[in-house]
Amino acid sequence: MTKNCLVMLAYGVLLGAPIAGASISYSFTCRTKVIRGNDVFYENRAHPYVFRVEVCGDSGVAKAEGAKWGKPFIEAVPGERYCVRLHNPLPVRAAANLVIDGLSSVSGEPVAPEGGSKWILEGNTELTLRGWQVSGKEARRFVFTERGESYAAWRSGAWGRDLSVNCGVIAAAFFWSKGDLEAWFEDHPIVERGHEAHLSREKAPAVPGCRSSADSAGTGMGGRESHPVQTVAFHYDSGMYLARQAVVLYYDFAPVRERPTPFLERWAVEMPMGRDR
Repeated sequence: MTKNCLVMLAYGVLLGAPIAGASISYSFTCRTKVIRGNDVFYENRAHPYVFRVEVCGDSGVAKAEGAKWGKPFIEAVPGERYCVRLHNPLPVRAAANLVIDGLSSVSGEPVAPEGGSKWILEGNTELTLRGWQVSGKEARRFVFTERGESYAAWRSGAWGRDLSVNCGVIAAAFFWSKGDLEAWFEDHPIVERGHEAHLSREKAPAVPGCRSSADSAGTGMGGRESHPVQTVAFHYDSGMYLARQAVVLYYDFAPVRERPTPFLERWAVEMPMGRDR
């Protein structure tokens, strides 16, 4: 069933060369126009797309990733500001629900993958978000902080439960219209010659694939900065409705160890002497 939601519209840029990031390959089947020789026909075909999410510092360079719980993992630095870059590989507009520590980056509330306001990305574009959207004109920067100082911890009182238990995770769920994709393939059909088939579009690039909880990382609210947005209606009927379908990555501070010492600072233990030996 087609959904109608309010989304926050911001401006994205065209996708450039692929770089590493949390990603998920999503295959979507829709009615597709095919041209084979002089024949034109329609069939349901599966089209794979790779959705990506990257975490970057203020320099714009994506943070290096490891792995944790089978997902990409990045090391957080206390007090470091960061931004999240969303990539829409679809040739049509999509809505992305970005959550930080289990909270919507737009409303600051816990949401299901489909729930709440979302960010709009035009086809084949990326969008960089630098903070929590606190009004139609401003955002507060994402900043790594201790769990107890996180935005999720601060919001816990309003919800009557500890929201900081989800600190350390960033995720995005994408949604789109099947009708929009079918209309795009009507204008950009698959052209088959001999035994080879290719799409009249670029194919989505392949992406290569301890502290106590009190000291673990979370995301706080940093400085205020201008980030004007507008709210629009967007109809979608396809996408990542289940949490396991979303693009997910984890983060935390580096493990803390006691400083090792090469020698024991004490005198040698004496052995008993004479008959006491």
